[in-house]
Order: sequence, then structure tokens, then C-alpha cells
Amino acid sequence: MKSKRMFRTILTMFVVMLMVLPLTTTFNESLTRIVEGMFWYRWLQTLVVPYESRILAGILSLIPGIEAYSNIRGVELNGMQVYVTWNCIGWQSFILFLFSIAVGFGKNFTRSSQLFSLLFGICGLFLLNVFRLSLTAFLALFSPRVFTLLFHNYLAALLTIGWLMFFWWFSYAYLLDEKNTDVVPSPTDEVGLA
Repeated sequence: MKSKRMFRTILTMFVVMLMVLPLTTTFNESLTRIVEGMFWYRWLQTLVVPYESRILAGILSLIPGIEAYSNIRGVELNGMQVYVTWNCIGWQSFILFLFSIAVGFGKNFTRSSQLFSLLFGICGLFLLNVFRLSLTAFLALFSPRVFTLLFHNYLAALLTIGWLMFFWWFSYAYLLDEKNTDVVPSPTDEVGLA
């Protein structure tokens, strides 16, 4: 069954992520500096980051006791600067999502249901990343640095895996429609009686 194969793939991705997570977080800062030396990341920094920073400031300003303002570097919370860069916007989650789409969609689902499921997944992933950024900024303001780093570097990956598992369950249960493979005889196939 296709859904069992998809969940096996997601669990395999989860195991691989957990195995390489310490290595990835160790070298993430170095890799970020290398990529920042190139030019292609800049459109994310100039177009997407200010938009997400405004959303982040809007959400956090709803919490009593927090004054939040977006700026070109991220968000200022009660006078403390929380930096938001292109590396924070969830591109890693998006790549995992696209990989799961490549595995999960087959030729036996209608195009319209695949498109609807894809849009649902992208919107959900966007909201997940906004939630992740909001919670990270909240932790940066109110908790010790070690908790913020633990969430930012490790637990956020678990949120992504949880979202993928929910997304595929919901898609297979409610969104994806299988193509009708029943063969309907055409009127010319009918045999007349003499």
C-alpha cells in the first residue's frame, strides 16, 4: 500500500535526520558562512526575511508584556534583537517536504487532488515555520540560552517530521483521490442482437 511506503520513507528520513543532526548543527554555522559568501541566498534575505519578520513581530506583539518590532535584521523584542536570516526561514524543511512529495505522489492519484494536497502542504509548512520562529524568539526572550539553542537546533527538526507525518496521513485519508481505473464500455463496443 502506498501510504505504508510513505510512512516508512518518512520514518527513514527521521532516523537519518537524528543520526546526522549533531554533525549538521556542528557545521551549520560554517556552512552558513560559506553560502553567505555567494550571491543566490540574497533574494531570500531581501524578500522573504522581512516579510516573515513582520509576521513574527505581529504574532509576538499579541502576547502581553512583549513589545515587538520588525527591522531589517529580524525582530526586536523588549529591546533585545533577535536575528532572522535566510537560514532561519525553513528552507531545510521545504527540501524535506519536496523529497516526500516526490516519493508520496504516484501516478494513481488525480492531478487536481495532488495539486490541492501540495498547496495544503506548503501552507502548513509555512505556518509551521512561523510557529517555530515565534517559539524560538519567545524562548530567546524568556528562557536560558541553552533551551533556546536546544529548541532551535534539535527540536525544530522534530516539528518538521511531525508535520510531515500529519500531512501524509491527512492527505491519504482526505485529500488524495485515486484515478478511476474502471473501464467503461463505449457504445460501439456493444454487441447487437440479431
